[in-house]
This record gives sequence, C-alpha cells and structure tokens, in this order.
Amino acid sequence: MACHPRTFGKVLRYAALLSCLSFTLPHAASAAIELNQYDKLETVEGITANKTVVVQLKKLLGNDYDNFISNFDVYGEPHHTAEDGLFVSGWLQHLAQENASVFVIYPDGRLSAAWILPDDSVVNYRTNHPGDGIDKDIQQWASQLEGKTLPDIAPQASSFSGTWQGKDNDASTLSLKLTQKGSKLIGTYCYITQGGNRIDCADEDKPNLMGSVKNNVATISFDSNFGAVNGQATLKLEGNTLRWTMTRTPENGEYYAPEHYNLIKEDVPAGATTRLLQTAKFSLFVRNNCGAFSKPCDDMLYNGVRNSDNTTISLKGKTVQNSANDVVGAEFHNGNITYRIDYQPPGLVVTQGTKVLVKQPAKWLNE
Repeated sequence: MACHPRTFGKVLRYAALLSCLSFTLPHAASAAIELNQYDKLETVEGITANKTVVVQLKKLLGNDYDNFISNFDVYGEPHHTAEDGLFVSGWLQHLAQENASVFVIYPDGRLSAAWILPDDSVVNYRTNHPGDGIDKDIQQWASQLEGKTLPDIAPQASSFSGTWQGKDNDASTLSLKLTQKGSKLIGTYCYITQGGNRIDCADEDKPNLMGSVKNNVATISFDSNFGAVNGQATLKLEGNTLRWTMTRTPENGEYYAPEHYNLIKEDVPAGATTRLLQTAKFSLFVRNNCGAFSKPCDDMLYNGVRNSDNTTISLKGKTVQNSANDVVGAEFHNGNITYRIDYQPPGLVVTQGTKVLVKQPAKWLNE
C-alpha cells in the first residue's frame, strides 16, 4: 500500500499514518509460522524450539510455561485439525498418563494448550480464544486420560474492544478502533484505498460508527467522512479474526468503505500512549508501551515513514532521561545506526558512530 501522510490535513495524516504503520507491528506473530513443516513425526520436535511459538506459549501460560514444556520428552504424531490448526502432543517417557502436554496452534494466531502433572485430577487448560470453549481436539486427547477431567469452561462472549487491522494485497487497509460496553459498541473506522489516494478516516475522538452486539456478531451503522451517512455493516468475531460485511451502503454523499474485509486484533499493551511527529522528510510514530508518554520505559516503539518514497522502518528502544531523571526523548538502534527522538524541542537525529546522518527539527501532530 502506498501511504502519503504528508499530503493530507492533520486529522487525516494522523489516522493514515497510524493505519499504515500498524502493519509493521507483530500483532499476529504466529501468522508467519509455516505449520506444515512441523506436521510429521520426524519434524514436530522443532515447533517447540520455534522462537515465535515459544513467545506465544509463554505469553499464554505465564508462570506455568515451565511445567507445560517440561513434559515434551517424547512427541506424539501431530495432526491438522478441522480448521487448519496443528495439534502437537508430548509426554515424559513411560508417563503419558501422568506428565503430558498438548497444544493446538492456528495460522491466524489462535492458541490453546493443556497439560497434566502427577497430582492433577483436573486438566490444566489455557486459551487465547475463550469464546470458542475448550478446543475439540484437546477434548479428544483428555478423554483418553485415566482419572483426569477437563475444567468446566463454557464458551465466553468475546470482546470487540481494541484496535483491529486488515490489509488487502497492499491495495487497501482498514482499521477499526472499537469500544464495547455491555451490548453497545462505539468506535471509528479508517479505510485507505486506491493506492493511498482515497482516505476515509475519522478523528480518533469523533466516533463514526456505533451499534449493538449479540452472540459475537455486531450490527453497526457508520458515516463516511466524505458526507455519506447511515451505512450498515456486520462485524463477526471468529476466533482471532473480525469479519466486516457491509449490508447497506452510506447515502447522500461519497464514501469509501469495503464490502468485505478480514481484520486481526493489534496487540497493544493496556495504557500505551502514542505520539506522532513530522519533520521535513519523515513522518514518525512513537509509542510508549509502559503507559504515559513521559514515563521511563525500556519498551518503546518507533515507526518511521520517509515521505519521498514511503519506505518504513520499525524499531524497539527505550526512553532517555536527563540528570534530573526527567524523560527528554527516546533512542532506538538499527545495527550501528542510532535514531534519537528529542521531545523538547522536538527533533530527529540519526547517527552512525560519530557521523550525523540526519538532523531535523520536528513538530508534534497530536498535541
């Protein structure tokens, strides 16, 4: 997708940059896993060494990860599930009924895991898509355990709240920012199409869609920022995917919104804050994942777009403090190149060793 944030007004430039850059973030890390390379007995062992899978499992299991992974001494025959997931099982030698673990991972990021230890009477179970209840393949595995029962977990209603992102072969992007309170839904949509030449985006603090939720399906009405009003669409939650289907086009004006679209939830830490800067040659997105933007943090995110050709770069970094421990900027590294964002006065400095590659003043776009 070609994004040209420098050519639009403040509100559209802000929304367009956020939508464009969000696709450089690892919000669906497991989507990069080629599950087929682990679907044979002679190769399955490699999946528990795959860095992306390990990160996903640790995120899901927390302090239980060590107990879970320690059971993988012997591996069982893996198999694909009915929904194209991969079922992986393991146990300690000769202890398949006492120390055993399984997980099911899907290309879209869904993940469920279960394990038993000798003193357990109830199978331990974790999932990142509770709206689907206990995974059917894990249920089948658990039914073969002697004296072990599954926990009583009924399907739970999933929340629509969060930022949802999708892209279509680099030709368009759709971003939804939703807040669900009970059965009520409110939020904004941002649709960029025609190679960045048509941008239908709402200001973040001016919702342009609302509706209601029932049984993991939301029925919404939405207004275009080009004047058309009262469009209608359904949003359906299916695991880690949100499916947009327009059921009535907006009326009495222009609009840019897709008929069908699939979106994935962006994994943004709760309370994270984002600021945007503009220099003569770059548009910059900086996020503090620790909370308030001026809070000391070792988990900063930098995304930059070069205005001339829309080349993007995504880096991790940390805040910079002065002698009084006040946060005065943030620093990011790409090999031996350092990117520094100064907060006051705002600016971008890029250096390679002692050589200054870029030094440009900036202005905040979302003060």
